[in-house]
Amino acid sequence: MTVEYRRSTQISVVRAAELAESSQRRNHLRMLMVALLAGLLLAACADSTSKGAGSPAPHQPSNGSSGTSAAPTPSPTSTSEPPEDLLIPPVGTSTGQVRQLRGTVAPGVESGCLLLNADDGVYLLVGGDRTLLREGNTVVVTGTVNKGLVTTCQQGTPFEVSSVRLVRSGPRS
Repeated sequence: MTVEYRRSTQISVVRAAELAESSQRRNHLRMLMVALLAGLLLAACADSTSKGAGSPAPHQPSNGSSGTSAAPTPSPTSTSEPPEDLLIPPVGTSTGQVRQLRGTVAPGVESGCLLLNADDGVYLLVGGDRTLLREGNTVVVTGTVNKGLVTTCQQGTPFEVSSVRLVRSGPRS
């Protein structure tokens, strides 16, 4: 019985060592796979960002003189300016066209932001007489649309108010 106990203990110890070694191999394999995937992702990102100006120039045969090739010529499809639909107007520029808008003043989601619910859309009121620009008031505002203006209000098309005319007072709260 003692021999069987020793033998079963030895077998158990050997089996445990095999299991531990197998577990280590699986962990190493997992780490290798993660490293490989990370490398592939980085290579894919680098490849997609280098297709523009950093891509190698196509091979040009040498002119036979000193073995140097001529300077690469830009491809006809490359442009130095972005497509027009991606152009963003400079901050603080307006259309320059003075407009009059009629609508009802409403509060924005951010504190201190006022909106004008007009027939043709929602405008963020920038500037203007705040005694007349109160929630619920119907007003006619004169000013310019400024789509390039950066604000924290997160709503409406920015409208720079130059004057306000009260049409009807809203309910007082």
